[in-house]
Amino acid sequence: MSRFFTKCPFCQEVIKGDTEWIEQEVSCPYCQKEFILKSKKHTKYSLLINCKYCHNKIDIKDSICYFCGEKNIYYGHSAPLTKKEKIEIYIVNSVFIAIVLLILLGLGSCFYSCSKAVSKGNRNTSHWNDKHKAWVQAQYYVEAQLKNPGSAKFEYAGASKADVSGDIYIFRSYVDATNSFGGTIRTYFFCKLRKKYDDNFELIQLDFSQTPYGAYPTY
Repeated sequence: MSRFFTKCPFCQEVIKGDTEWIEQEVSCPYCQKEFILKSKKHTKYSLLINCKYCHNKIDIKDSICYFCGEKNIYYGHSAPLTKKEKIEIYIVNSVFIAIVLLILLGLGSCFYSCSKAVSKGNRNTSHWNDKHKAWVQAQYYVEAQLKNPGSAKFEYAGASKADVSGDIYIFRSYVDATNSFGGTIRTYFFCKLRKKYDDNFELIQLDFSQTPYGAYPTY
């Protein structure tokens, strides 16, 4: 004779049964209704878990433990994870986090490179703008010394040939202009400017020659 626990199919109260009464008609001590006592048998499709109280194997679908009569805390919920499942989930989560971090690092590196390139481009643009402004100012100073400033034609892309050292800009170029007799002559010039705090340029030195200037004079 062996006792086990089950529920009354009418009032759902937990009652004790005995293996000798299986398949027999019994009366519930709570609601007094009669029912056929059935034995709980696990099948190959049963998902077995350990009872939290008596640690015997029970079906997760059982609302109470067949052995001790206590409530199945997993009833209506998913089965608790095994150690292997926990390890697998941990590995998957770790890999996912690692991939996300790598993507973020890649995006951060790309953003930094792009920002650096844009910053460098801005510096180059600013540098070129200063050279262009200095070249325009140099032409103004040269024209002021010509007999016929309106006829002046300066070297194409002269700004790109500027020698720059800090706030000093040097141009070695030429200008074609008409003289007092109406003839066009080419005059070479050396113009040295200094950039001022207000982004204007002041003249430091201006020399003219009939031959191209070389490296002379230095800064």
